[in-house]
Amino acid sequence: MMQFRQDHPDAGVFCALDYQVAYYQASKMKALEQFMLLYLGHDEIPVEWVFFVDTDELITCCTRNADQSAETFNAMLEDPTISMLVFHWAQAALVSPEGHPVPFGPTLGDTQVAVWPTMKVRVTKVAYRLRQGLSPVTGNHFVEQFNQPASAIRIMVEAGFCILHFPMRSKEQIQKKIVNGFNALQASKQPDYVGEHWRTYHSWYKQDGDNVLMGLLRDHIRSCIRP
Repeated sequence: MMQFRQDHPDAGVFCALDYQVAYYQASKMKALEQFMLLYLGHDEIPVEWVFFVDTDELITCCTRNADQSAETFNAMLEDPTISMLVFHWAQAALVSPEGHPVPFGPTLGDTQVAVWPTMKVRVTKVAYRLRQGLSPVTGNHFVEQFNQPASAIRIMVEAGFCILHFPMRSKEQIQKKIVNGFNALQASKQPDYVGEHWRTYHSWYKQDGDNVLMGLLRDHIRSCIRP
């Protein structure tokens, strides 16, 4: 975050540290959105859209005609009849041609990546126009209620955009994600079906340690390479 601020001095960067361990993502997102509207209320250029993008997600143009796709994207943002953009996840892995995990390069173009050749599980993330009475569900995968006509929604893959999702990148990152995620779920006393896969991973990790982490990473890489 601090590096982004240094590299992009024209961007306004606000960083909030969450000291609460408990997993109450939806309510925290609503609170940050309300704060943003108040905080930026006197800016010369009002904020019109909010994009919920995690640090392991990259909004990416996935067509050869990038200029046309970018033009379409910008036109959507300026069209007052459009209220919500729906992006689809494309699971991705950082992997060399030989099948070994690799780190991110300086840019996505410099990074060795394997992406799902077909969409296996359909997961969406949304962006929406502010001041429309919209609020995100847990995970920011959709909104709680959408009472506007279907014509106010755009499916972004039709415009050439998806979200590359890199959920598993290294043994150390997976270990941190499993432990922190499990602790957050436990602290919030969520029902067992919430975050069920992370609870399962944590159980495996407690039983078999680092072998589970490498197994999860290898399985993720294989899923991104094979159709």
